[in-house]
Amino acid sequence: MRSGGRLRAQWLPVGGFMTICWMGIELFEGGDMQLPTVGEMRRRVAIYNVAFSSSGASALSEKRVLMLEAWAKHEIVGGQNYWDSVNVEETVTDRFIIRYSKSLQTTPPSLKRMIELDCDGITYRVRRVTDMNGVGRFTALECEALHG
Repeated sequence: MRSGGRLRAQWLPVGGFMTICWMGIELFEGGDMQLPTVGEMRRRVAIYNVAFSSSGASALSEKRVLMLEAWAKHEIVGGQNYWDSVNVEETVTDRFIIRYSKSLQTTPPSLKRMIELDCDGITYRVRRVTDMNGVGRFTALECEALHG
């Protein structure tokens, strides 16, 4: 534990959480992501496989094939997560959480190809796909907004 003035950071061994407090007010708690609750998965998303091919001397054409449509929870990524992604040139602006399903191919190994996601008229490039907290219930898609 480090204490300087009124800012205090403490690593809690249970669950691997990092807690940062200022004047007794908890500012940040890191560790496992919170799983969606009933009613939070209310955005309809379409997930596309994207392939680029040559269409002439120097042009590329994009072919999008619909993989699936699903209900998702939408979160805007901000603060430290955003700046960490910018520093490695993999900008992440939004996170979408969908149900983990082998039959719908929403497991991380099924979504590792070049994919894009459409939600509310905005197209997102999927940067990372993870099994949320490793429990096999939800898949988190971390995305960069491209255009609307």
